[in-house]
Amino acid sequence: MEYCRDHELVCNEGFTRWHQYATRQAYFKQTNGQRKWAKEEMKRTEKERIDLPEVVLERPLPDSSYNHVQFLIDHTNKSRNDYAHGSTILHNQVIDQFEMVSEFINQIFSK
Repeated sequence: MEYCRDHELVCNEGFTRWHQYATRQAYFKQTNGQRKWAKEEMKRTEKERIDLPEVVLERPLPDSSYNHVQFLIDHTNKSRNDYAHGSTILHNQVIDQFEMVSEFINQIFSK
């Protein structure tokens, strides 16, 4: 993976997750703010339930400071070891793994 990065066989722009990163971060920031507000409002009003508005996001531009290729290099070994040797963690995002692997391979062979 490092060889592929160093020889520019893969790039951030070739991964769906890189394009989605800024949107995900904006979503988490907004929903965390809503939850914090709801907890404070429930305490203040002594309500047991508060309905939160739907999260509406404008699609932000990809975050050029987020290096998804380096993230994969840093974290893929642990995932590989969990699958190869087993772990106590159940992974519910196997489609994400297939997507990442297929995008990695497609970038290598498109060159």
